[in-house]
Amino acid sequence: MLEEMKTSHPFHLVDAVNGLTIDSLVAKAEQLKPDILFVDGVYLMLDQVSGDANTPQALTNITRGLKRVAQVLNIPVVITTQTLLWKMKGGKVTADSIGYSSSFFQDSDVILGLEPVEADDKRRTLRVVQARNCGPSDETITWDWDTGCFHDESKSYTCKYCTPWSAV
Repeated sequence: MLEEMKTSHPFHLVDAVNGLTIDSLVAKAEQLKPDILFVDGVYLMLDQVSGDANTPQALTNITRGLKRVAQVLNIPVVITTQTLLWKMKGGKVTADSIGYSSSFFQDSDVILGLEPVEADDKRRTLRVVQARNCGPSDETITWDWDTGCFHDESKSYTCKYCTPWSAV
C-alpha cells in the first residue's frame, strides 16, 4: 500500500524560507502538478506587486493572486493564516477575526476555523465559519499530536492509534 501511495499520490513539501511569491508558487505547481495546493502561513508570502510582506495591501494582492491560481490551475488552494484573539467573539473564530486583511473573507470560497475544546487538549472544534455554498456548521475532531491522529471524533473508537490495544 505504501508503494502504491508513492506512485499514485506523491506528497511534495516545498519550503520557502526566503519568501514565496505567486509566480514562484505557480512555477512549482506547474512542475509538480498537484491535485491540491496547501500554503501554510500565507502571511509569510512576498507580494510581487508591492514587494511587501504581511501588510494589508500585500495580503490582499496575495489572496487575490491565489484565487486566480486556483482558477487557472483548476485545483483547490488551501491557505492558512492567523486569527486575532482580540477580534474573536466569545472565543469563537469568525470571518472578522482573521488577521490583517478582509481579503481572506472576500476571496475565500470556504473559511474554516479551528478552536480548542475547553479542558481537553486532544480535541478541537472544526467550524465552517463562512462558505459560498453552505451554512455554518461544526464538528468535534480528535487532535492528538502524540499519536498523529487528526480525524472525526467518532472514528476515535475504531482508530488503532486512539484506542488502547487491549480494547481493539
